[in-house]
Amino acid sequence: MQNMEQIENKECCSTTTKKCSKKPFVMLLIVVCTALTIASMYYLVWMQTNAILDKLNQKIDSIEAEKVGGEDNYKLLKQIYSSEKYKDQQKQSFSQVLSQMWVDTKENVDSNDSWSKPSDSQIDSSFKQGQFDAAKIAELKQWAYIKWNPEAKITWIEYSDVECPFCKRFHAAGTVKSIVEASNGNINYIFQHFPLSFHPLAQKWAEAMECVGEIAGNDAFYEFEDKVFGIEPSIENIQKTVKEMKIDSKKFKTCLDSGKYAEKTAAQLAKWQELFSIQWTPGNVLINNETGKWVVVPWAYPASEFEKVIKYLTEGK
Repeated sequence: MQNMEQIENKECCSTTTKKCSKKPFVMLLIVVCTALTIASMYYLVWMQTNAILDKLNQKIDSIEAEKVGGEDNYKLLKQIYSSEKYKDQQKQSFSQVLSQMWVDTKENVDSNDSWSKPSDSQIDSSFKQGQFDAAKIAELKQWAYIKWNPEAKITWIEYSDVECPFCKRFHAAGTVKSIVEASNGNINYIFQHFPLSFHPLAQKWAEAMECVGEIAGNDAFYEFEDKVFGIEPSIENIQKTVKEMKIDSKKFKTCLDSGKYAEKTAAQLAKWQELFSIQWTPGNVLINNETGKWVVVPWAYPASEFEKVIKYLTEGK
């Protein structure tokens, strides 16, 4: 009898052990299935998100391509902006700006026990100043198209690039026009070329402006300038603008294809760098034609800063 009980107990223990041994396997199977389900859900969400992002990027690329005159121009720009040469140029420009900011700040701190912001009547102390004789002023104006009164006391020279976004904003703001027209003939304006090397169409647009000036004269040169800063730069838009202005298209094409004004635009850029050591656009030089005093106003400052510079040049304060 005792032996029978022992046998039954052994069978019972054996059955229980088998049932117990199945539980961890079932739990593991549940965990694996749950993990696979979650992973599948994440994968599907990831795929859907990527599909949405791809469509969004395609839409953005399409919009950007339209801005620069088509897919070919856009591809060219992407190649330029991703090139090591462009990255090095940008890094060098940023380094120069930061270095100059440090120098200016250090000089201000060293020369003053307590630094304070210039008053509303003072011009920015970082603006470079100097004085030219009559011969140098005449040299700067040589072969230039002059807008408004040629005999004005103050000449405003803008060195600019038609592809520069800051230059576009500066022109859209109408800063030059509003100040000059309010001066009662005391200020005139000269546009000079500063085509930046990493803007692929800037050089051709600069040459196009010179061709327009040669064919149609001073007023047409500045009409073309007004138009180009309001549109996206492309070869197609050059031709379209010339057609709108009713300029002889054959003469224009012959002039532009010849590259005859490449040297002039390069010379203007070199002169700006030589005299004023500025590497960015828009760059503005305001000159008192009677005293020869000049002040450089870099970047696209608001009208109030230019008004202070003009007052300083005319009244000495």
